[in-house]
Amino acid sequence: MKLSEASGATAIKQCCANLYESEFAKLLLGDSFHPGGLKLSERLGQLLELGEHSRVLDVASGRGNSALFLAE
Repeated sequence: MKLSEASGATAIKQCCANLYESEFAKLLLGDSFHPGGLKLSERLGQLLELGEHSRVLDVASGRGNSALFLAE
């Protein structure tokens, strides 16, 4: 990857991060950035039989609401 390509990728990532932090995203998406919200996270936790000693890796989790919810 060339330096200019790396700079472009960094700019795109920063733009996306800024969008997720914006008031527009909060208005449009509410507290959860995925369809189904925390209700879906709860259902997935049940289906996966997550328990006290389970570990979950949440990649690209937006604000991390689902990860925090599952941790509780």
